[in-house]
Parts: sequence; structure tokens; C-alpha cells
Amino acid sequence: MLTEEAMSANEAPIDDRTIDQEIGARIRATREVLGVTQQLLASDVGVTFQQIQKYEKGINRVSAAMLVKLCQAMKISPMEIVGAYFPHERPSDDRLDWLQEKLLTAERKLAGVRRALRDE
Repeated sequence: MLTEEAMSANEAPIDDRTIDQEIGARIRATREVLGVTQQLLASDVGVTFQQIQKYEKGINRVSAAMLVKLCQAMKISPMEIVGAYFPHERPSDDRLDWLQEKLLTAERKLAGVRRALRDE
């Protein structure tokens, strides 16, 4: 992830590999929050789940075209994946509301899992 220092100093990460890994990590985190499997995402964009794994680990670089396909399949804006590189850009109020709702849903699910584990 970009450090606060790098973002505030408007510096780019040291190398392309770092960017590839960060983009992949954001794709994975977003996919997981949305509850989408690698297999389903792969099917939606026309690649194998192994290719999705490679994107998420930063082993293979995500092309601009594939980034668009991935974002369309997950119904998100590409800015959710690359937004940290553009700190002056902020999501709209509608998008923030949607993100907050997703976060609340995830927190409720997590609480349910914790209760189930406690009851076992």
C-alpha cells in the first residue's frame, strides 16, 4: 500500500512491481468484501481462476482493459482499485453511502460468525 508520506509528497512507488502487488491486493480485498469467488470473477471476465490469483498476488500485471472488465464484473468504479494513487479524487456521497452499507453488512456477518463460533 502507498504510505501516507508517499501520498502526501505526491511520490510514486519505487517500482512497477509494487504497484502491481498493490493493485492486486485491492482487487482481492474488494472481491472478498463483495463475497465474490475467484472462480465466479474469472468466469465473468473470461479467464481462469488461476489468472485471477496471479492478478491478486501481483504476479501478472492487470491491463487497463482487464481492470475495466474486473471492475464492471464487481460493479465498482476503477477508482476503488487505483484511487489511492489519486488522493485528490474523492468518492461521491452516493458511493460513500454504498460503501458504508457494504461495511455494515460485512460487520453484521462477522458478528454472526463470531456468535456461531462462540456457541460451538
